[in-house]
Amino acid sequence: EYVDELNQGVPRECFRPHFFVNTPDINPLFLQTSGRNGHLIRAALATTLSGLWGMYQGFELCEATPLAPGKEEYLDS
Repeated sequence: EYVDELNQGVPRECFRPHFFVNTPDINPLFLQTSGRNGHLIRAALATTLSGLWGMYQGFELCEATPLAPGKEEYLDS
C-alpha cells in the first residue's frame, strides 16, 4: 500500500522515498532465519522500489544474530 501511495498523484511528483534494507535497532525474524538469501531479497526489494536506498553496518556481512531467541534486538548492537 505504501509504494502504491507513493506512485500516484501528488506524492509521485514531489516525494522520493529512501528505503533502508535494515535498521540499527530492529532485527526482524525474517533476516534471523533466512541467511544470506534473505539479505539478498531485502536488498533487491529496496533497490528496485527506490533509486535511493541504504543499509546500516553489518547487513553486508549478513549479521542477524538475535540478542535472545525470539527477540528482535541484534546481539552486537
